[in-house]
Amino acid sequence: MSGYAHGRSAPAPRRAFTLIELLVAVAVIAVVVGLLLPSIQKVREAAARVRCQDNLKQIALAAHSFHDVRDRFPAGEAVASADQLGPWTDEHYACWIIPLLPHVGERGRAAGLVRAPEFADRHRGGRSSLYGAPVRVLVCPSDDLPADGSFEYHSPVPGSRTYNPEFPDGRYDAVCSYGANWGTQVFPNSAAGVVEKNGVFHYNTRTRLTEVADGPANTVLFGERSHREPRWRSMGFTHPAQQDFAVYARWYTGGVFTGRQPHEAINYVLPGWVEANPPRTGSPAWNDLYHKRLLAYGSGHPGGCNLAMADGSVRFVGESVTLTALHALSTKAGGEVVTSE
Repeated sequence: MSGYAHGRSAPAPRRAFTLIELLVAVAVIAVVVGLLLPSIQKVREAAARVRCQDNLKQIALAAHSFHDVRDRFPAGEAVASADQLGPWTDEHYACWIIPLLPHVGERGRAAGLVRAPEFADRHRGGRSSLYGAPVRVLVCPSDDLPADGSFEYHSPVPGSRTYNPEFPDGRYDAVCSYGANWGTQVFPNSAAGVVEKNGVFHYNTRTRLTEVADGPANTVLFGERSHREPRWRSMGFTHPAQQDFAVYARWYTGGVFTGRQPHEAINYVLPGWVEANPPRTGSPAWNDLYHKRLLAYGSGHPGGCNLAMADGSVRFVGESVTLTALHALSTKAGGEVVTSE
């Protein structure tokens, strides 16, 4: 046995980070995160845009499925007059979404709407009601809408500014990012005075694919609208819910809620002067802004919006496209030449 003693050397003391080193490390991490964040946001937006395109594809296929059964597309509104409400049937409904519900996996809801003709009955159950429960395929993930897909018009909390005892569970309306192509004619408040129904949808239309003479690939069927409009509060609405532009995403009705017309370019928003000098509510200037903003195509996607064409295809159209080209895409038999822009 060796006579040498085997001793252990004392461990070297650990060197702590200095304050400067720690600050440098934090700064490096912040720079890396700053570099990665735009890439992450781009990936998320790309995924949202694809999901939105898939939504529009399903809606377009639903319209074609309806066409296969009825030999026509549904109407934008199927009503005796623009102001007439339910009860609704297969030939009497307030917007194109109602007859398409069975074709997007909502057959039970469609049947429930027929069984519950009263407006209040369709809101029984709050967020879970026939009108309140969201329809996933109708909401673009990039749109500025309630995260749960339902807009609160009347709060269920007694004493709140929007409480209404007629809706003890609150009145919630499911929202929709998409609208049907109602052509290029000025959108009236009633069906009276409509000169031409040159889009695929309008009051009491029964458009067949054979009537889309401009070509299904060159005619819009459905398109997005952006619901980010901070200047809407300047339009003079007194009801708190109506001051939120998302109130017009509710899909249970038609007209400016679920119709689109290209009176302005894609992603049009209210001009800045509206905040400082708002037009008188109901005046011609007010009505002009009201219809232009509500009917404009747009989206939360940077640079343009998705459009579903009458052949079932979906394309992303940039906001630089001219209004002339948008008009051409919005008429079903206008004979225009659509240029690639």
